[in-house]
Amino acid sequence: VSVQQLDDPVMPVINNINENNSDFDFAVKEGGSFTLTVSASTTDSGKLTYEWFKQGDTTSLGTGTSYSKSNVTSSDAGKYYVKVTNTLNGKTASTDSLKVTVTITSSEIGSGNGQFDFTSK
Repeated sequence: VSVQQLDDPVMPVINNINENNSDFDFAVKEGGSFTLTVSASTTDSGKLTYEWFKQGDTTSLGTGTSYSKSNVTSSDAGKYYVKVTNTLNGKTASTDSLKVTVTITSSEIGSGNGQFDFTSK
């Protein structure tokens, strides 16, 4: 049994990434770009910080509530996640987010000219 002291930070809550609250796939055209945005919260007065990673690599991709990548290539395919840390009174509590699987395609996704006809019949 662990008892949390009143001056200890609470575990941050990751609400969603790109409005998804479970693992999801994200397809991107080669040469295109993508942005992942996290929403997180805490119930104490701690400060939240964010650090983005690609699964299997310990190198930080960046900090902040969003991560963007442009001019993507096949090497950018993989699972991405964010580590959210709550800092309070010099102590930290961290959690990792759900995983976003980014796939890279060689052609446009979908077809058509991007116009829709909503005319009623």
